[in-house]
Amino acid sequence: MQHKIKRLLKDRRLLFWIFMTLLVVVSFLREFELTGVRGMNMSVYALSYRYGFISRGVLGTLLNLLCSQFGNQYYSNHTLVWISLIGYLFYVLVLFGFYHQALKRNNYNDRVIVFLFIVTPLLTRMFLTATNFGRTDMFLIMLTIMACFLIVYDRFVFLVIPIGAVGMMIHQGYIFMFFNLIVALLLYRILRLKEKSRHKSGYYITILSIVCVIVVGLLFWLEVFSKPYYDFGTDVSDQVLTDIQRLAADPVDVNMDFINHELFGTETLSNEWGTILKGFFELLSYCILASPIMYFCYYIARKILLYTKHKWVTILLFCGALSILPNYFLKCDYGRWFFATNVYFVFMVLFMLVLDNEVVKRALVETIERAQHSWVGAFICVYYMTFLPFKDVAISKVSSRIVEGIIMVYHYLVQ
Repeated sequence: MQHKIKRLLKDRRLLFWIFMTLLVVVSFLREFELTGVRGMNMSVYALSYRYGFISRGVLGTLLNLLCSQFGNQYYSNHTLVWISLIGYLFYVLVLFGFYHQALKRNNYNDRVIVFLFIVTPLLTRMFLTATNFGRTDMFLIMLTIMACFLIVYDRFVFLVIPIGAVGMMIHQGYIFMFFNLIVALLLYRILRLKEKSRHKSGYYITILSIVCVIVVGLLFWLEVFSKPYYDFGTDVSDQVLTDIQRLAADPVDVNMDFINHELFGTETLSNEWGTILKGFFELLSYCILASPIMYFCYYIARKILLYTKHKWVTILLFCGALSILPNYFLKCDYGRWFFATNVYFVFMVLFMLVLDNEVVKRALVETIERAQHSWVGAFICVYYMTFLPFKDVAISKVSSRIVEGIIMVYHYLVQ
């Protein structure tokens, strides 16, 4: 028995998956609070395609299909909790599959393992908080990973088109948050294939063009043209309100602004401007606090630019995260926007590792080795964890309390 245990302990791959599973399980036990699916995360299930081809109708349609098969008693918040828990399990499994491919391509390199342990709390704890449990972003990330793997392995790439469309139908903000990863990898493939195969490059250009046209078209239809086209009356809004009340875990979760925007196109920017301004100052405070972490991110980026022969391609891929900028000015969910920004760069590094990109691998390994040779590296890792998980409107508990403290002092001084 002792011999078997010693042999197992020498298996680095097995140990990695044991420790990674333990990390996710402990994170779940630490963060998860059974308060139900709340706010917008719950309200989106009240929208469905029985009202027409409206925005965010996918999840509500699936819920209605489930209830038509098993009974209307399942039209409740308890069902949403189970859907979210099962969805979270699949989300973790998709991430683990992603990790496996990156590690397999790099022969379970110790530095890549360290990187995965560092970013896993960022990716997994986000959707366990009360404000983000059941968030559609979780489903959007899964779709994005699946689409990107089709591109990476050059298999059934045409399926990227319906995957992008489904992402937009779940949430029209997909175009700004996670669609950039699909565009970036398609561009990477096109630029790499341009010198080798014009036919293959043309195929990818066609896929990129079609998916971009469809995604942009869906954005304009769902956000602009669908509202006046259907011209809903109060009977539809009353029905949606009734459904939300049935699904709500707490009456306070019922939000008429959400209903009015999704059905009638009522603008919400004027109601959120104060929160957006607060979020901007919180972003500044977070960037100042997190400057040691950002220095290491800058170090990796500098190394990549130093080693690559295709500097303009690399700069173009770096700029992919700029697609999230409109969200910072239009909506107040700064925690989600900052999370999506982080996801872009983390996933781009991981996909480059899956693609066996030697430049990214070398830059990552050298950065982690530099961090490991000094106590500063240990400090950066521990310090990074203190900001997690990111929230929805607030970026983190630390930065939001700083801004709240400043506001409190300001109100005290002007009284």
